[in-house]
Amino acid sequence: LCNRKPVELAIDGGATVIVEAGKPPVIDGKVEHRMRVGCGSATIGMFATQWRGLVDEVVVVDDHITGVVSEHQAGKVLGWEDTGIKIIGRRSTPGRYFKVSEPGLGWGGTTISDPLSILGDWNAKKGARPGLSLLMVSTTGEQFA
Repeated sequence: LCNRKPVELAIDGGATVIVEAGKPPVIDGKVEHRMRVGCGSATIGMFATQWRGLVDEVVVVDDHITGVVSEHQAGKVLGWEDTGIKIIGRRSTPGRYFKVSEPGLGWGGTTISDPLSILGDWNAKKGARPGLSLLMVSTTGEQFA
């Protein structure tokens, strides 16, 4: 890799991956055109400023860490209001959730086909109200609703 030569990797019982510095990976013979920018938390850190004022809440669906902007430190710094959203998964730190799904080929590398399936009941005491706007997006931006 350091010499900018392609390196082929084989995953036991899985895919073959060719990686080369400065080029997208080739997975099972197919060039990967879209790459995630980071986990859901990292994506929020990068884009919270751009989303501010456009929607009331953003959930970035990811197979590793799913992010919620209103709870995330990046949202807090921007003065993002609480929305009372509830994510089904294991809360790590504010705005970060593990285990919203198993890894797969759906939203954000999960098995999710309907992103609303990871939402629990909204809490009016914490800001939920009729008319809130919600953006749900994958870390690649390929899936959004």
